[in-house]
Amino acid sequence: MQSIAPFSTLSPGFTFTLKMLPGIGAETEILAFPAGAAGAGAGLFAGAAGAAEAAGADALSLINTITGMKIDIHRRKFAIANKTGGMSGPAIKPIAVRMVYQVAQAVKIPIIGMGGIATAEDAIEFILAGASAVSVGAMNFVDPYTTVKVVEGIEDYMRTYHVENLTDLIGAVE
Repeated sequence: MQSIAPFSTLSPGFTFTLKMLPGIGAETEILAFPAGAAGAGAGLFAGAAGAAEAAGADALSLINTITGMKIDIHRRKFAIANKTGGMSGPAIKPIAVRMVYQVAQAVKIPIIGMGGIATAEDAIEFILAGASAVSVGAMNFVDPYTTVKVVEGIEDYMRTYHVENLTDLIGAVE
């Protein structure tokens, strides 16, 4: 296994997270689900996920927002006070699905797929890529019934394709 030191480039708190994971599991009944951000390269991130698993993570959640930037070309100033901000929603889904797939190849713990899920089809992509569960985020602001529609759509898909157990779909992409 690689040294943990390079993974600190993923986020300032990653090394701290790795140090805290063993204590969380040993001292509490809290499940530890570190969240992964998409800023890291694929190989580095898969290695970081493996390090989190080795440190005692119960599952991983992939991905959180992607850092973006907007510049007001008329004022020649940053459009966001902090210069950068979190980008989420359907635009990040292809990146999120790719990261779920790559991390699923590197770890044995469950992955909660997130990042741009707007429809049942999106959720099924994440599951086929290796997610054991999915989470709908930004789309709930657009339509508060998105999660219900996603669940119903997954059930329809399973009936259409004669899938009895959702676990049969996890990582089933060929």
